[in-house]
Order: sequence, then C-alpha cells, then structure tokens
Amino acid sequence: MVQPPLVFAVAGLLYDQLLNLPKALPAFQDAVRPFLPGYRQESLQKKHSLGAAQVVFEVERSAFFSEDGSEGVVIGDGGLLFMSTSYTTYAPFAGTLRKVLSALEHAVAGLSEGGKLNCTRVGLRYVDAFATGDDEEPEMYVSEGLRHRPPTARGHAEQGISICRFTMGSGTANVRFASGAGTPVVPPDLEPLPVGLRDEISQLAVAGRPISVLDTDRFCDVRMLLDVDKVIGVFDELHRDADQLFRTLITQHARKVWGDPTILGA
Repeated sequence: MVQPPLVFAVAGLLYDQLLNLPKALPAFQDAVRPFLPGYRQESLQKKHSLGAAQVVFEVERSAFFSEDGSEGVVIGDGGLLFMSTSYTTYAPFAGTLRKVLSALEHAVAGLSEGGKLNCTRVGLRYVDAFATGDDEEPEMYVSEGLRHRPPTARGHAEQGISICRFTMGSGTANVRFASGAGTPVVPPDLEPLPVGLRDEISQLAVAGRPISVLDTDRFCDVRMLLDVDKVIGVFDELHRDADQLFRTLITQHARKVWGDPTILGA
C-alpha cells in the first residue's frame, strides 16, 4: 500500500481577543513542555488595503514546537493553531490537540470573565501533496469539478489552481487544488509556519514532474465557552466531514495508486 499523501494538518480555534493573554503563557508553556519543548516569539507584519493605501500592523505570536519540528502550536491573543507534519491518523492528532486545548483552558482560568475563553470559530485543515508519474496528469487524481483541464487534453499547463466552496450542515468547506510543473505549490496563507510544511512538499519535487496540492479546509462559526470535551466534539465532526469530502473528490485512479487508505485517518 502506498503511503497516503497527507503532508500537513492544522486545527484552529478562534476566540474573542484576550489582551492579557501573555500573562497566561508561562502556565501554558509549563503544560505543553513535555511534548512541545521548543519556544520562540515571532513578530509578523499583516497588511490591509484601504483603497490605494495600505495599513501595516505588527502582530506578535508565540510558537511552541516539538523537538523534531514536526508539530507546533502558534498562539495569539485571538486564536490558536495546532499544526503537524507527522500526521498518521486522526486519533493521535486529536489526542495531542486535546492536551493543547486543556493547557490553554487551565492557563487562562481567571484571566477572562468566568475563567473561560469565548470561542468564535473552529476549523480543521488537511493538505495533501503528491507527485505524478511520467505518464500521468494531476487531473487524473481529482474529480471533474476540480480539474484545470481534461486529462487527455493536448498541450501542457505549467500551473493551475481551482477552488470550490461547499456549504455543509454546520459551516463551510473550501477545497483548493493546485499543481505546478516541478515546483512545490504551497498554500500561501499557511506561511510562515513553525513547522516544515515547505520542506515536506519540496521532498516530492522531481525534475519536470508536476507537484499537486489538494487543500481541504473545513470550518464552522460557533459561540461557546471553551470546554475541551465540547470543542473536541466539534473537531470530530469537522474531521468526519473533511474525510468524506476528500473521498468524494478523488478518483478511482487515486484510490488505485494510494491503495485506498484511510486518507485522513480513522
């Protein structure tokens, strides 16, 4: 069985801005240090256009990461991201995510009203990347709605990007399919990261062969206080939706090449 093409997974939680969050970071670091011992403070620039003018904001965030750099947490005053390039199945990923959320819940106790964060959005994102063979086109792996061109078309497209938006029972899913000849196509909004997403995709690069990325982003807006069991329950639902959607969007050819594994984990 060929390894499934999942190279990166990210779980995100947005909450109402907590300006005194830095006071909670030492307790959070103590809780996650056994499995995320690394730490760095990052300053990023965020640009917002206002007509012909641009406003630039400096954004501070704290990053905690594993010894091998395959897992990391980015936390700011309005949200948290847990990222992994060593994803195998959903169960261990969700297990680590639970520990991260528990650390956050306990660290902010007493900092916000009622000792709880007010959560506003939950999201789960999976990025699959694969290189095609000499006699293959990237479109052979995805359903017709995501194809840039028919797999039997004459000529050669250097790059292609297609995006589909799905309204689901609770919330939304965005699916992005991108391919480029010999050059990794990294979702630009995922950079910069404290883990090696670009390196993971770059390893697939073979001269002259397209590198394709299938990016599944499932999210929903919520209005709930941070309760780890309840939030993990939302993540469980998002995972089931993303997994089902992924299976709907890949072809029989993809299943044959990948051995029809549980692509996003059981």
